[in-house]
Amino acid sequence: MVFQKRFMGKAVLTGLLMITISIWAWSLEKKGLDILFLDVGQGDSAIIQFENGKTMLVDAGQRNWSRDYGEKVVIPSARYLGVKRFNWVVMTHPHSDHIGGLVSVLEAVPVDTVWDIFSEYGS
Repeated sequence: MVFQKRFMGKAVLTGLLMITISIWAWSLEKKGLDILFLDVGQGDSAIIQFENGKTMLVDAGQRNWSRDYGEKVVIPSARYLGVKRFNWVVMTHPHSDHIGGLVSVLEAVPVDTVWDIFSEYGS
């Protein structure tokens, strides 16, 4: 009985540690939804990687005479993530600070489907 009481706390602690390590290792193996929000100036941009390997780009920032966020931010980020093609590209609305950079992205990365809301600029 003395032996059991003496080692009971250590046994419980060891068991909890083993369970924690097992859960942690299991969670690292599971691939889930990953969303990377990109700093593209005033506009927005996000690369979404789904569990099934599909990828989506939402907007691509601005492109003007001094800066092209598609070329300088979106394309390098996609390459870093290992994105070889976008299954979907979403244009949320036709303001240049959201879709201007898509020109460079569409020239550099294959795209399966482009989603556009087909609204006028002033809407």
